[in-house]
Amino acid sequence: MAPNRPPSGEHASTEERPKGILERMHKYLLLLAILAATVTYNAGLSPPGGVWADDADGHVAGDPVLQAHYAVRYEVFFYCNATAFVASLVIISPVHGWV
Repeated sequence: MAPNRPPSGEHASTEERPKGILERMHKYLLLLAILAATVTYNAGLSPPGGVWADDADGHVAGDPVLQAHYAVRYEVFFYCNATAFVASLVIISPVHGWV
């Protein structure tokens, strides 16, 4: 009787298994990075508090309302949003090449 050895087909599947897991992880990482880029891009286009609709009271139409009322809060939002957007783009470019 032969020693307990897995058939050759089972041995090959165990070697391919980690590769499949890594490919799925890359796909999920790419999905999350694209989601983060989409959300941060949208947040930059429509900031919290909205934008001024007209050029009344010394404001320019399209400027963020939050910036006029709470300048420090707007700066924090702006830099955090820009950092998250760039970080997601940095993650997308190498991961997209691996998948």
